Amino acid sequence: MPQIKPTSVEDLLKFIKDHRSDIEDGTYDFDIDRNWVPKLSEDTLRFLIGHCPATHYVLASGALPAWASEILARNTVTGVRQAVAQNHNTPTWLLEILAKDISDDVREDIARNPNTTPEVLSSLSKDKQPSVRCFTAAHSNTSVSALEILAKDSGTCNGSHLGGFGSHVVRMSVALNPNTPQKTLEILGRDIDHQVIDAVTRNPNSPHELVDNLTADWEPNYRSYDPSSYVGKIMAKKRQQEALMPCLIIFGIIGGIVSIASGNVLGLLIGVAIGYLWSFLAYIRK
Repeated sequence: MPQIKPTSVEDLLKFIKDHRSDIEDGTYDFDIDRNWVPKLSEDTLRFLIGHCPATHYVLASGALPAWASEILARNTVTGVRQAVAQNHNTPTWLLEILAKDISDDVREDIARNPNTTPEVLSSLSKDKQPSVRCFTAAHSNTSVSALEILAKDSGTCNGSHLGGFGSHVVRMSVALNPNTPQKTLEILGRDIDHQVIDAVTRNPNSPHELVDNLTADWEPNYRSYDPSSYVGKIMAKKRQQEALMPCLIIFGIIGGIVSIASGNVLGLLIGVAIGYLWSFLAYIRK
């Protein structure tokens, strides 16, 4: 079926007027601009929805009236229903309906839509598809009670957007969510997965004492951190300490060499010991 690409809304309307019967017979379809959607009348929208499937995705992505979104939400093409689920103009009652869609991709998009309500997200927190739970755990509208449930997630993730990661991705999302309460962050701080623990240290709500304990034995360059954050300052301090240590150890060795040159074996031992002691003291004071 040839797709006509009108140059404007007026051009589209003229073509429909001149070739209406051919369009109804399936001879023509359209490639339209999403910015035109708010300018289309109800009659034109109904005509395009009824006879021009090539326009459905664009229509579903645009600023539609609720009745049009509802029709497209029942479309047999998953991508069209996804467009409705992604659309920030879709009414919340329709998002609630799409949250029960058979497609995992549609439900993922509902879990990512900023207008999805806490009630719908609470339902999605129990979704059979782990990738849906991951996006639910990251949502700013997800309730504390739902986050507490997701913090215990133990399924496996095989979602299209997660590349087969384990359920630690769900718990990581909870650990990164700024709405996660401190009590839950403390529990996640004891997680068996180091990536979840890493996420806890990045959450601005994590108590400093918890972050101190979690980062105590970490290598300085294990992760990159926002230098302005609390944990970023800790890691910067550790990097400074790591850079200082070789210099101080070398000082101790030089002290030992000087002692050997003077023929004083006891001086060698004392020099090395003093050098290492100084290195250690400087390290812990840093």
